[in-house]
Amino acid sequence: MKLKFTRLPNKYKSPLLINGLKGNIYMARSTKNQNILYLGNIVSGIEINWQLINYLRSYGSVTAVDIPGIGGMDNFSVIGKKPTIDNYVDYLVSLIKLRYKNKKFIIVADGFGFVIATKLLIKYPKYSPNVKMIVAINGALSKNCFNESIPTVKYLRFLRFLSLNETLFKKSGFQHRLLNTNPFVDVNFDDSSFNLYSADKKYLDSLIVKGDRITHISILNQLRNLDIKGKIENIPVWNIQTINNSLNKKVTEDAIKEIYTKYHQSSPKLTMDDLIFNIDNSLSRLFTIKLRKKLVR
Repeated sequence: MKLKFTRLPNKYKSPLLINGLKGNIYMARSTKNQNILYLGNIVSGIEINWQLINYLRSYGSVTAVDIPGIGGMDNFSVIGKKPTIDNYVDYLVSLIKLRYKNKKFIIVADGFGFVIATKLLIKYPKYSPNVKMIVAINGALSKNCFNESIPTVKYLRFLRFLSLNETLFKKSGFQHRLLNTNPFVDVNFDDSSFNLYSADKKYLDSLIVKGDRITHISILNQLRNLDIKGKIENIPVWNIQTINNSLNKKVTEDAIKEIYTKYHQSSPKLTMDDLIFNIDNSLSRLFTIKLRKKLVR
């Protein structure tokens, strides 16, 4: 049986201009009186997890955006900046001011999105009262969580060299190898076990190579040296780890507990493939009964 991928409906997509950067914002309203901000990973932007974003409408109105250099958004070089974690935090501050102002909201953060959200709350604690809770998917806050899975500095420099030469990069076939260097995602759509419709396969491939490669490499370099310090006292965080990611589960939990005093672990036996393709069967298992009760409050 062929797998079917549900694409992000255009009716939810609007152009976004923020801090001089062009991209898209995705807004899905809900009958629930609650706001949810979804922050995607660094591979393909938010479109690859559209079904998850749509599912979140069960708990509130969802806003989702790509981050600079990822998905369909301009990279920081357009405005003369570098893709540093601090610059991503300042971008997120602008987004919160644009969408929420003094409203409360829940953050659902996938991978690198959790790094940005955590650094925001440490750097700008004044926003803490606005955040009701955080749900992290494969969240990691220390280089020790995934350092072995991130390529060496020498290899990253080699990727950067290839990236600066468009023709050489395409001929080398490194588009998808760059995906495989990401510590948060373990999905390879070239795998023969995926029986995708050709149109869906082409679409998913386009999402993977859509982002700015220099941005991706720069973020990987920063993750190699990630060392976030600080304490977040009053915001509950739930961390959901899929079983095929390359994170060290115990080290990951300990690193999050070091920062968040209200830590909760929720690790159903799901893979990233389940979240992308088997949505009807998996999402009810992604959020455990205990977590779902927290989300509806």
